[in-house]
Amino acid sequence: MSQVESLSHPLDVVRLACKYPLRWLIPAVIVASAATVFALVKPDTWEASQQLVVRNEAAHNQDGPGKFRHSDELKTLLETILELSRSQVVLHAALKQVDGAEPTEVAVSEMADQIKLSPPKGGEFGKSEVFYLKVKDKDRTRAVALCTAICDQLEQRFRQLRTTRARSMVDEITRTEALAQADVLAVTKQLQELEQTVGGDLSELRNLHQASSGSDSDLRRKSLEMENELRQATTEERRRHEWYKVLLEAKSNPDQLASLPSFTEAMPTLSKLKDSLLASQVQTAQLLGNMTPVHPHVRAAKASQAEIARHFELELTSALRAAELDWRLAAERVERLKTAIPEMRARLDRLASLRSEYSRRYNEVENRTKLMNEAQRELVDARAVQTSAEVASLITRVDSPLTGPKPQGPGKSIIMASGAAGGLIVGIGVLLLSLNTTSQPQPVAPVKHSVVNDVPQRKFTLGDALRTVSHTFTSPAQPSA
Repeated sequence: MSQVESLSHPLDVVRLACKYPLRWLIPAVIVASAATVFALVKPDTWEASQQLVVRNEAAHNQDGPGKFRHSDELKTLLETILELSRSQVVLHAALKQVDGAEPTEVAVSEMADQIKLSPPKGGEFGKSEVFYLKVKDKDRTRAVALCTAICDQLEQRFRQLRTTRARSMVDEITRTEALAQADVLAVTKQLQELEQTVGGDLSELRNLHQASSGSDSDLRRKSLEMENELRQATTEERRRHEWYKVLLEAKSNPDQLASLPSFTEAMPTLSKLKDSLLASQVQTAQLLGNMTPVHPHVRAAKASQAEIARHFELELTSALRAAELDWRLAAERVERLKTAIPEMRARLDRLASLRSEYSRRYNEVENRTKLMNEAQRELVDARAVQTSAEVASLITRVDSPLTGPKPQGPGKSIIMASGAAGGLIVGIGVLLLSLNTTSQPQPVAPVKHSVVNDVPQRKFTLGDALRTVSHTFTSPAQPSA
């Protein structure tokens, strides 16, 4: 039967460690040696960090040159830069730039795992225009060189991407602008054909199209004026005709001269002659009432009356010819207005029938022209973006890449110290597992030889070790055998 070791007190562990030094010392030395070897052969890992700042495009930015309209736009740009930094093209070119030889696919794949983009400390990715490009490598100088090379290739690749995208936009908008210009030419030609059919009334048709609702065009106003003029001309023609009839009657019947209307307004000379003739007739009649017809005064009055009558007849003949001419001119004016008014109305009706079609074509030309102008403006903007992509970069470096004074991860001394502590723990564990203890120790007969020289008579198993550990920390103190 084997002896039972009691672990009722932590000092018992020390006693057992002194009692069985090889059981814990060998595992501790092995673990500590392995940690020491690992610390000596483990390469250092250096991380080079390059601070970068991004901006938005300066051209045609309403929020200000280089400003982002919202955080999603900034986040999208940063995600694009992140994908480009891990792309095969960028990593392949960066490794070739640093090493001077063609890198393998494995090296490119491993390099992708050593790159990351991170926001400033305490920040969130996509909320700040500042971010850091970090590259890990076993050599400090190579880490800095790789960080610089990746920044170079990233800027170049991002510029190429922007240029390619801008060029595709320019090509697309160029085709759009060409189609819009062809449409403008087509509808403009249709509008010109319609305007040619209108002829001299084109200005009236344009005024009719541009006139607001309820307003009259110049042609309609002219038509109304001509109708008013026709009414006035008709009235004047009738007055001239009646005046001509009055004068004609006065010439044919001089005895009714007293009943004729006054000529003062139209013919003052004829009116004066009429008054003089009437006065002469009255004077002759008065003289005949008092004197004989052969009396000199009577004869003188008759001679004066005859002379006045002769002048009156001559003046009346002239007035009759003038009145006849005025009447004919007034009649011709009436006829001319009666002919012009229907023509004016026909022109109005024709323009009214063409107004809707003209408005449709005119509006179509304006709409197509607006589309063409918009396409031309977008084309100018796209070409400005293309030029900006070719000559400027949206990524700006701040200072140079930095690695810090120490490599990444724990140092050699820390690893060796941790290995020594771990080895000690493992040794103690092995010591405890190797003890032949039971949960219930049995009394044994006293022997003359020492416990240290006892040798177990049965095989020690893992179950025995577990029971020993459980008994050590759960059972009360037992006297040692």
